[in-house]
Amino acid sequence: MAADQGEPHQWHLDVRSALTRAEQPDSTLVIDLKPKQRKTNLSLYEIKDVWGHSEADWTPILLHLRGLFVDADPGSFDRREFEIGDHERNDPIYEFLYLLGSVSEGKLTGKWIPPPASPTNGALLWPCALKYFVDCIRKRTPRVLC
Repeated sequence: MAADQGEPHQWHLDVRSALTRAEQPDSTLVIDLKPKQRKTNLSLYEIKDVWGHSEADWTPILLHLRGLFVDADPGSFDRREFEIGDHERNDPIYEFLYLLGSVSEGKLTGKWIPPPASPTNGALLWPCALKYFVDCIRKRTPRVLC
């Protein structure tokens, strides 16, 4: 990031490439989408890409996910140890979130954490951010959007 980089700042993280650069080419990044439901629901997703649009002290992000276990029976697999080839793959799946943090003068500002849970923590997307994310989806998975 350039020292004079300010807002808005649009960025992309290809998780596979980042893990290869970190000398972890055989690894992946998996999230439990419903951790509070771990006794009744197994929802593990691989994060393939993350795009962000940093502006006005916050950053809406777009996650490109692949479903590994989507609303599965938690007794059917051990969530801490499994082979990716052992299950269905649902791709692409996209999710919007936002983080409290941004970019100013080439440096990250804020904590870069999600907001606390509330009835209104959906990611609001103004036209510039929405266009950026739609363009990202079209480039990565062109047949998803007509």
